[in-house]
Amino acid sequence: MMASSEIGQDDAEPPDGERGGKYMAVAAVAVLAVAIVVGVLALRSGQDVRSTADDATVTTSAEPVVRTDGVPGAGKPHQEGDDCSHDYISARWQQRDGRWVCAPPGIMSTIHRVGDDCSHDDLIAQWVVGPGPAWLCQTQRRITTEAPVPVVVPTRPHTVQQAPVRVPTPEPAPAPVVTQAPAPAPVPAPRPAPAPAPVLPQLPFQLPQLPFPLPLPPH
Repeated sequence: MMASSEIGQDDAEPPDGERGGKYMAVAAVAVLAVAIVVGVLALRSGQDVRSTADDATVTTSAEPVVRTDGVPGAGKPHQEGDDCSHDYISARWQQRDGRWVCAPPGIMSTIHRVGDDCSHDDLIAQWVVGPGPAWLCQTQRRITTEAPVPVVVPTRPHTVQQAPVRVPTPEPAPAPVVTQAPAPAPVPAPRPAPAPAPVLPQLPFQLPQLPFPLPLPPH
């Protein structure tokens, strides 16, 4: 009985060597799967980078290559006629419809005309067709802003006759204004003195004294 039980246990449990081989196989499969995933991701990222580079590549042809280095109406990043050769193609910067164009030789912009004024910094200049061909602002002469020196013409000396000095006549003094004093008011005449009372004749007898004074005669 004991021998049979030991034989059953040996059949159920694999030896250590086979168990290690299974683990190695599983690990190899996992590593292979990870490598495949990494390869796929790397391939996709390479395609994205290549597509981005393809989009950023500027194609060259016989036609002018438009490079917008700024919005229309902004400051000029270049000068007319500056060299912009690229990819073994000789070209110069030109301005067309408010945009800077890197055009090959033989193609000129219509922004200027021969003989147009381009004076600057007190210099008289005109637009001309230069080598390339390209528009060039050719200086003619300098503008003189200084005033001409006046020419002094000598004159014959002459005697200056002085006019007689006229002494102003003093104006007569104004006549004094006489103000008459108002006439004094008339003084009223004094009232005449009353006439003396008549003297009564003396009577042979003496009248008794009256208890009241006698009335005076009227005036």
